[in-house]
Amino acid sequence: MNLGNKTLNNLISKDGKISQNASYEIINGKDVESFEILNSKADFLFDYIKEKILKNLIYSVNKDNCKALFDFCKVYSPDFKNYILEPLIKFQDEEITSKMYEFLKSGTSEEKTYAIEFFTILNNIDIIPYAKKCVVSNFEPLRISAIKSLKKFKEKEEYEKNLKILSDGDELEKLEAVDFLVNYGDCEAFDKIYNFFLSDYSEFTATNLLCLKSLEELIKEDKTEQILNILGSILRGTPDNITFSETLYYFQNNILNFLLEEESNPAQVLIYYLKVKLELWLEDESYVIDIDNNDKKEGIELKNKVNSLLAGFNYDEIIKTALKSKNKLEIIIGEELAGSDFSEELQDLVKSNNDYEIILNAVKNLKSNNNLTKEIVDTALSKIKNDNIGAEIKNLLN
Repeated sequence: MNLGNKTLNNLISKDGKISQNASYEIINGKDVESFEILNSKADFLFDYIKEKILKNLIYSVNKDNCKALFDFCKVYSPDFKNYILEPLIKFQDEEITSKMYEFLKSGTSEEKTYAIEFFTILNNIDIIPYAKKCVVSNFEPLRISAIKSLKKFKEKEEYEKNLKILSDGDELEKLEAVDFLVNYGDCEAFDKIYNFFLSDYSEFTATNLLCLKSLEELIKEDKTEQILNILGSILRGTPDNITFSETLYYFQNNILNFLLEEESNPAQVLIYYLKVKLELWLEDESYVIDIDNNDKKEGIELKNKVNSLLAGFNYDEIIKTALKSKNKLEIIIGEELAGSDFSEELQDLVKSNNDYEIILNAVKNLKSNNNLTKEIVDTALSKIKNDNIGAEIKNLLN
């Protein structure tokens, strides 16, 4: 593996002496450029290689050369940040503390991130005002570190503020509040975020909910409706906003088994929707090209299992259930309805729903089966405030 220069290649040498010498060259030569290159390559390194690199880098720092690490604070590295933090804490003195305060007050976003993490580890509550200022930073590592610092010090003011935003903020503010609350990590916020999710129904909010509580936890709490809605939203975001690997992760065997054990029809709808999405991933050339071989193999196994499970199901009844669902599963309508007559259910859906995407899809499917009437178009247009979608619906009558 070529990491970009001789020093970095020596850093991962199997010869312990060569790799340790390389780590000394980096710290003693203040080779920030190599550290920056290493950080850019981190995603392509195996964990055991990163652990070896980090161990060598930390080993090379001592009381005499640790101040050189100030220069490395220009580069924030999630994988190798302890190369900077551990020695600075170990050899902490007045000069180091002063320099980190300087970073905290007037440093770059990267330097502020290291400073917040440094003082948080040291349990220094004086950083709380600085952390509060940084929770709105556009630099994600700084924002997250600041939020986690507030959580550690049990500072609730920003937490309560963001809970309130979920109730009365605008849409962008609410999404930012979700980001804050999830990174704060208090599970008490789950229900309030879920209530927002019911109106937002985005895969962003769905996946964030699962950062607060896993699917396994929700199963233990008997939260079937929440599970169905969250997984439905995730599948809705597949493949455009949810990767194939993520889809496989969320639908592991224990989750699939849970859905099968449910006697509710919506659970069958979700399994059917999973089948539709897996077929899209694995049979559409524009998507399958991005899937690695291991994921493809796992995906084929999952698709075969799902097809086997659905062998005795009545697809028409499953789709009708989706269209009438009290969950959010009525969103699961698309081209797979073409050729089948669900006109009664689709007309009811247009009349009872306010989601633009659902209405548009329902009208399109009515058109494809020659069941679109002027009455239904007028009903749809009375609910659509988006000019482009309105024009698209009008054109379907022609």
